Amino acid sequence: MYWVRWRPRLKRLGLEPGFVRYENYESRKIPFDNHYPYSLIRETPSVWGSVGFIVPKILVVDRGINFFVQLANPYYGGMILDQEAADRYIRSDSYDPEKSYSRVGIRNWPIADRSSMGLAFEDVPLGYEHTRCVPVHKQDGVYKLHPDGLILHDDVKYSEQLSKLHRTLLDCDCLLNLN
Repeated sequence: MYWVRWRPRLKRLGLEPGFVRYENYESRKIPFDNHYPYSLIRETPSVWGSVGFIVPKILVVDRGINFFVQLANPYYGGMILDQEAADRYIRSDSYDPEKSYSRVGIRNWPIADRSSMGLAFEDVPLGYEHTRCVPVHKQDGVYKLHPDGLILHDDVKYSEQLSKLHRTLLDCDCLLNLN
């Protein structure tokens, strides 16, 4: 319902509703595809190796959602397309197994990930790296991902891999900050 509600509003901007995948691990929601604390006010350093990321913010008028943000990694393990978008997708470079590689750039997605990229890298508006945005709301004075934009990966394999690489894992509620 979240996607259906927000698709027409974001489409006018050349954007689409997205999701952040997470795993329930050690009583926390671990956002394993976007596992950096993103600053809402300055560049988040070293997101893609030595390349940082500035989080675009899309203001909306809504009671439950304060704004949308774009995170560095738009991957959520799937794609949702209406008929018009599906028609565009099958004619796009993103649909082609070979040509799609050039679309993902520094993300270096393998073919399995590219198979669910949809139109995330097609006709990207100026100032954005892709088209997917996730909702944010303010709760207890802190900006957090809105639950509608979270999608559960029913496993813990990625969180376990991250825990071996990092001392502390980030919780979805701590993904965004004003630092």
